[in-house]
Amino acid sequence: MFKSLAIFLCLTVSSVFGNDTRSFDSNSKKLQYEQFNLVDKPIALLILFNGGNGDPRRIDEETKINEVATQMNLQCIGVPQGEWVITDSVYNNIKQYVTHLNIKYKISEGKLFMGGFSLGGFTTLRYTEKAVEHSDSLYIPKAVFTIDPPVDFEDLYNYCTRELERKCANNPAGIQEANWIKNKLEVDLGKPDSSISKYISASVYSKSDTTGGNVKYLKNIPILSFHELDLMWSVEKCRDIRDGNISSVSPMINTLQQSGNKNAKIILTQNKGYRADGTRHPHSWSIADPNLVLNWMMKFYQ
Repeated sequence: MFKSLAIFLCLTVSSVFGNDTRSFDSNSKKLQYEQFNLVDKPIALLILFNGGNGDPRRIDEETKINEVATQMNLQCIGVPQGEWVITDSVYNNIKQYVTHLNIKYKISEGKLFMGGFSLGGFTTLRYTEKAVEHSDSLYIPKAVFTIDPPVDFEDLYNYCTRELERKCANNPAGIQEANWIKNKLEVDLGKPDSSISKYISASVYSKSDTTGGNVKYLKNIPILSFHELDLMWSVEKCRDIRDGNISSVSPMINTLQQSGNKNAKIILTQNKGYRADGTRHPHSWSIADPNLVLNWMMKFYQ
């Protein structure tokens, strides 16, 4: 997909699938999250972030990751997060969830995995960068996965500009979304030509920075990023290969590989992208096979 924002039986496990909204009080405010499963004596915490506005309540409709997590004794939780700029305040808010969930589910500190779709993938990566930057060892994920995330906000802004200039009659929704994203970036960061330092600072990775920007904080983090290329699906919407998030993720992974992170990888899928309602869409939770994701992650469990 494109720069869109838009998710057995084990004798030691008891499971509950589906939405189960929980809440807790922290610093005089109520924080909510989705409990996607319930396991007996979980060995680790798996936090998922959704795309779009960051509402986690529909994740379990779009992926079976929670079911596979149950088989592997992973407590699976959906945390709401719709901010684009991951400030220290947003970062600390996510940390509050990790602290509370570790205590509630009796999970050893540091046994943390994360993943997300679209903006949720961006959140996963940018949160991890913050944790490494702040040397918060107990809050650094063991491994992360992402599903077609935007990682370079300058690149995202340029895509939106192209989308608006094309005025594609076949893609009114894309035009509307691009207009909203572009306005959002301008409000939060300004325009790239006059505020490039803000764009570099807010992005996971930046082509405009010779070192890749914040990506240096991911050099020791196992990362698996899923993408599905369907060029004719794109062409029908007047888009080309430049418009996919992979156009930024690919050089990001290359930068990490060259820095020595051989556990930073891309998986390309074919005809896996479908929404829960059956709509064909290469930018979907479904392109990440749950068994593949979690079996890969558990290689880094220590």
